[in-house]
Amino acid sequence: NRVASEKDRLSFEGQSEFSFRNPEGIRFHILAFSRTIGCRQAGVPTLEHTWFPGHAWSFCVCGRCRMHLGWYYAGPSEFAGLIRDRIVRAAVVMN
Repeated sequence: NRVASEKDRLSFEGQSEFSFRNPEGIRFHILAFSRTIGCRQAGVPTLEHTWFPGHAWSFCVCGRCRMHLGWYYAGPSEFAGLIRDRIVRAAVVMN
């Protein structure tokens, strides 16, 4: 399922890729996007344990299979952080 476009990659404070650990110690490598296509917001936004100060997060799940793909962030700016290992970069093959 197409979930984002490379043209929508977002630079947040000079970076578009981040690496964070959650409170359980699990490391996530995420890519920032200004918008998504096939993700759906899930859960109530919260500021608890946010990786981006001033931005509340909620889950971003695949609109087709409901797999957790990352997080939506809302605050001074809005964006999605998608887990690098859970998305595949596709290339268009021309014949």
